[in-house]
Amino acid sequence: MLSSLGFMVETERRKIYLKSGYSSLFEYSITELGYSESQAMRRITAARCIVKFPDVFRLLEGKEINLSTISRVSKILTVGNCATVLERIRRKSLREVEVIAAEYDPAAAFPRDRVRTVVARVPVTLQLGEKHLRNDGKISTSVDELTAPGLTEFQLERRRRVEFTAHEALMAKLDRIRALAAHRLRANASFEQLIEVMADDFIVRHDPAEREKRREARVANPPVSRSPASTASNPRQIPARVRDQVFLRDRQCSYVSPDGRRCASTHTLQVDHIQPVARGGGASSDNLRLLCARHNRLESERVMGKRGRTG
Repeated sequence: MLSSLGFMVETERRKIYLKSGYSSLFEYSITELGYSESQAMRRITAARCIVKFPDVFRLLEGKEINLSTISRVSKILTVGNCATVLERIRRKSLREVEVIAAEYDPAAAFPRDRVRTVVARVPVTLQLGEKHLRNDGKISTSVDELTAPGLTEFQLERRRRVEFTAHEALMAKLDRIRALAAHRLRANASFEQLIEVMADDFIVRHDPAEREKRREARVANPPVSRSPASTASNPRQIPARVRDQVFLRDRQCSYVSPDGRRCASTHTLQVDHIQPVARGGGASSDNLRLLCARHNRLESERVMGKRGRTG
């Protein structure tokens, strides 16, 4: 282990990984040296500590500390506290070292970010009309039969388990995004689905390849200019600026019950015409409000009947 750490120190000092075509020592350690992600991270952290604090190598050599414990205190080590911290963590368990680290940096008490690879046995989704053998050997395309017990198929799928600690402000932002994406996600959507929506949106907005696709599409299909008269001819069309003004003003469902209770929902919000288009209502902000999908449906039925639409 010590020889590998020495090699890691030299690789970092001489930037051997860059000359070998890798952008980082971490990538070099995984691909070229064959370490797992956790092994690579521990060795890199220890090597960098050795460069700054040579006493670390002495304690590793004497087996008084290990890669895990030095990785745990690496962020709190300074020239001023190095001797004290190293003395305190000698022959200590990882749990004991975590307590010591938290004394110097309260944030160190939080669990570290972790990304682990897992292989799960997941059911295969059968599409409508997909053929499947029944128990009697005949071909079936019945949805009921395809989803019957004993006919579910499974496959192995490689996934990543991600664990991290988030502050309250971030959780509030995620709740806000969940509300804004309510038309694309169900109310109890998982964090995986929420993050995927955010990732897709960021890529579409900022990926140069995606921007180039949009440029090519505009060249191939130039937008048709619309005159003010043609826009005004559709009374149901709400200008984007007015729509945003309504969202900024209301922020949540604006339905108020007969006893004065306002709906607090921020999910599946829809812009509703107070005076329906069918009854001459316009698209000004004064005639628009936010309603959640259920209250929008309720108001539509109240004003226009169950078969009518408010517009």
